[in-house]
Amino acid sequence: MKLISNKIDENHLSEILLEIDKSNEIIICIAFLKLSGLNFLLDKLLNFKNKTTFFVGKDFYLTEPKALSKLYNLGFKVFITNQKGITYHPKIYYFKSELNIVTFIGSSNLTSGGLKTNIETSVKLNTEIDSNLDILL
Repeated sequence: MKLISNKIDENHLSEILLEIDKSNEIIICIAFLKLSGLNFLLDKLLNFKNKTTFFVGKDFYLTEPKALSKLYNLGFKVFITNQKGITYHPKIYYFKSELNIVTFIGSSNLTSGGLKTNIETSVKLNTEIDSNLDILL
């Protein structure tokens, strides 16, 4: 387990980029999606688009339609939450490889601020395949 914050030399973006290339499956559950954050990850994620799923909130009108369109047009699996009276607000980045699972759970949305400049904190968890975390997701 490791605590991640947005410091100059190590931030959510640098930690997430390290995990993408190792993954067989990627799940990103975020309340807010903006092109400013998506563009940081997109080059790497394009190599894994058939193995990547996004669950995105649309509450508070902060998710950018252009970012959703970009994901959809590039062929990513995208699910937009739509439950009346309930706010979708998770920030989970899940990376599964043949041997283990790395998950970031915290406050970082997929925005430029969330990945690099905001005061954000997440826990980076490493676990084995078939662990309780694997079964839950």
